[in-house]
Amino acid sequence: MKLKNKIILFLGVLSIVVINSCVKDKGPVPTTQTTLSSSCDTIGVTYTNSISLIMTTYCNSGGNCHSNTNGFAPYNYTTYAGVFANMNTGTNGIYYRVFIEPTTSSLHMPSSASTGPTSLTACDAAKLKAWIDAGGPQ
Repeated sequence: MKLKNKIILFLGVLSIVVINSCVKDKGPVPTTQTTLSSSCDTIGVTYTNSISLIMTTYCNSGGNCHSNTNGFAPYNYTTYAGVFANMNTGTNGIYYRVFIEPTTSSLHMPSSASTGPTSLTACDAAKLKAWIDAGGPQ
């Protein structure tokens, strides 16, 4: 066999191996839900059963920015009405500031200036996202 034919044969076999390794099923792609602990229930999340505590923990407890007594930030997250009104309002909304705004930005929430935790747990983030995706049930 000529050298040219050997090279073509080698490249052909190599191409098949590379293509096969790219399309071979390597199992399910992990999702946020599968990486959460089994105790993190994101089904049926409401303001009353989850979001109120999340807001208190990260946003408005102990004089945090979004309390009704502080005035440091423009939104009051101590009530359902206050949180619901701002859950998904563009670049100033909770969804944008928590899930889209880069973590290096001073606008990312929770703020690094918070007197509470400065990042949500994976479970709290999943609950907040589920609540917003469900339309913010009370």
